Amino acid sequence: MLQLYVSAPSGGLDKPMRELKGFAKTRLLAPGEIETVEIPISLQDLASWNEKKGCWETARGIYHFCFGISADKMQTECSVRVKNDYLYRE
Repeated sequence: MLQLYVSAPSGGLDKPMRELKGFAKTRLLAPGEIETVEIPISLQDLASWNEKKGCWETARGIYHFCFGISADKMQTECSVRVKNDYLYRE
Protein backbone atom coordinates (compact mmCIF):
# COMPACT_ATOMS: atom_id res chain seq x y z
CA MET A 1 0.00 0.00 0.00
CA LEU A 2 1.22 3.50 -0.87
CA GLN A 3 0.33 6.39 1.47
CA LEU A 4 0.27 10.12 0.71
CA TYR A 5 1.06 12.59 3.50
CA VAL A 6 0.86 16.38 3.16
CA SER A 7 2.55 19.12 5.17
CA ALA A 8 0.80 22.50 4.90
CA PRO A 9 2.58 25.87 4.76
CA SER A 10 3.65 27.23 8.14
CA GLY A 11 2.03 30.40 9.40
CA GLY A 12 -1.75 30.71 8.92
CA LEU A 13 -4.06 28.03 10.26
CA ASP A 14 -3.05 25.48 12.89
CA LYS A 15 -2.34 22.17 11.18
CA PRO A 16 -0.56 18.96 12.16
CA MET A 17 3.00 18.66 10.91
CA ARG A 18 1.91 15.95 8.46
CA GLU A 19 -1.55 14.63 7.54
CA LEU A 20 -2.51 11.42 5.75
CA LYS A 21 -4.47 12.59 2.70
CA GLY A 22 -4.85 9.40 0.71
CA PHE A 23 -3.66 5.92 -0.05
CA ALA A 24 -3.71 3.36 -2.82
CA LYS A 25 -3.56 -0.38 -2.47
CA THR A 26 -1.19 -2.24 -4.76
CA ARG A 27 -1.22 -5.87 -5.76
CA LEU A 28 1.39 -8.07 -4.12
CA LEU A 29 4.69 -6.93 -5.64
CA ALA A 30 7.87 -8.94 -5.97
CA PRO A 31 11.13 -7.31 -4.79
CA GLY A 32 12.16 -4.65 -7.32
CA GLU A 33 8.80 -4.75 -9.10
CA ILE A 34 6.89 -1.49 -9.55
CA GLU A 35 3.26 -0.57 -10.11
CA THR A 36 1.74 2.77 -11.06
CA VAL A 37 -1.09 3.93 -8.80
CA GLU A 38 -3.14 7.13 -8.59
CA ILE A 39 -4.09 9.03 -5.45
CA PRO A 40 -6.38 11.87 -6.52
CA ILE A 41 -6.28 15.01 -4.35
CA SER A 42 -7.89 18.41 -4.85
CA LEU A 43 -7.30 21.87 -3.39
CA GLN A 44 -10.37 21.33 -1.23
CA ASP A 45 -8.75 18.19 0.23
CA LEU A 46 -6.01 20.48 1.61
CA ALA A 47 -8.46 22.81 3.36
CA SER A 48 -8.76 23.47 7.09
CA TRP A 49 -11.60 25.03 9.03
CA ASN A 50 -11.00 28.77 9.54
CA GLU A 51 -12.99 29.78 12.64
CA LYS A 52 -12.53 33.53 12.05
CA LYS A 53 -13.96 33.33 8.53
CA GLY A 54 -16.48 30.58 9.27
CA CYS A 55 -15.52 28.47 6.28
CA TRP A 56 -13.01 25.94 4.97
CA GLU A 57 -9.81 27.44 3.61
CA THR A 58 -6.88 26.21 1.54
CA ALA A 59 -4.14 28.69 2.40
CA ARG A 60 -1.64 29.85 -0.17
CA GLY A 61 1.93 28.66 0.20
CA ILE A 62 4.06 25.61 -0.42
CA TYR A 63 2.60 22.18 0.37
CA HIS A 64 5.00 19.26 0.76
CA PHE A 65 3.79 15.85 -0.44
CA CYS A 66 5.46 12.69 0.88
CA PHE A 67 4.83 9.19 -0.43
CA GLY A 68 5.74 5.93 1.26
CA ILE A 69 4.57 2.72 2.84
CA SER A 70 4.09 4.33 6.27
CA ALA A 71 4.49 7.67 8.04
CA ASP A 72 8.03 6.80 9.10
CA LYS A 73 9.08 5.25 5.77
CA MET A 74 8.75 8.05 3.21
CA GLN A 75 10.42 7.30 -0.10
CA THR A 76 9.52 10.21 -2.40
CA GLU A 77 8.78 13.87 -1.82
CA CYS A 78 7.63 16.77 -3.95
CA SER A 79 6.33 20.29 -3.34
CA VAL A 80 3.44 22.22 -4.85
CA ARG A 81 2.92 25.97 -4.59
CA VAL A 82 -0.66 27.20 -4.15
CA LYS A 83 -0.68 30.82 -5.34
CA ASN A 84 -3.96 32.02 -3.79
CA ASP A 85 -6.13 31.39 -0.75
CA TYR A 86 -9.29 29.40 -1.55
CA LEU A 87 -12.43 29.59 0.62
CA TYR A 88 -15.19 26.96 0.63
CA ARG A 89 -18.58 27.64 2.15
CA GLU A 90 -20.98 24.80 2.90
